Amino acid sequence: MITKIKGVALTPGISANNRFYSPEAIRSAVTQAQPRVASGALLMKAHHGAPDVLGYVGRITSLQVGEGGQAEFEAELGDTSTARDVRRLIRGERPLINAVSIAGEWVGKMQTVKAAGREITTAPGLLLHSIDLTATPGVDQARFRVAESVTGSKRAIYEEAGYIVPVPDEPDALDYARMTHEEWTQAASSYGNNLIAASEERKRAAGRSPFWRGYGEETI
Repeated sequence: MITKIKGVALTPGISANNRFYSPEAIRSAVTQAQPRVASGALLMKAHHGAPDVLGYVGRITSLQVGEGGQAEFEAELGDTSTARDVRRLIRGERPLINAVSIAGEWVGKMQTVKAAGREITTAPGLLLHSIDLTATPGVDQARFRVAESVTGSKRAIYEEAGYIVPVPDEPDALDYARMTHEEWTQAASSYGNNLIAASEERKRAAGRSPFWRGYGEETI
């Protein structure tokens, strides 16, 4: 399944962690990021502390400056186990997670100034490393929504058993983010029943006895 999200990555102003992002710094960051966006190299982690490689859940597919100077992004989630967990957290009318936070570094001479009773760090430019998911954004406007959820190829990949099993009658597109709980349950049940049947038929054809175990499968 491919899930696309879109939202705001950063807005001009002072963040909760005492950093001032000027419109010029945001514009610079967006401009410098364009080659990596075009090549698919600007990635998204499940959170800042997520491990390298396995912690990545998607890539940024679009990044531009909005009318208010904010950095607006679009992203596409991958098909890893972590990304599938993320899909469960971001869907629905009241998602558990709907915010992002940038990982980056200042470009140019850093300055620390006192403003609003706080010591604020800033610099002329900004270089983005990634745009990551978070439950506590430093910039409250850095929010996103699910734009689209579409199934990919008509097959299910089972990592536990190492099988690639074709799934019959899989719908070409299901917008899980906008389904009611009952609709989602029915769709998941139908999909699961088709998957079990296809998996067992594949094993029978190979002369093996099927054994279904929870969400995975084994051979006996």
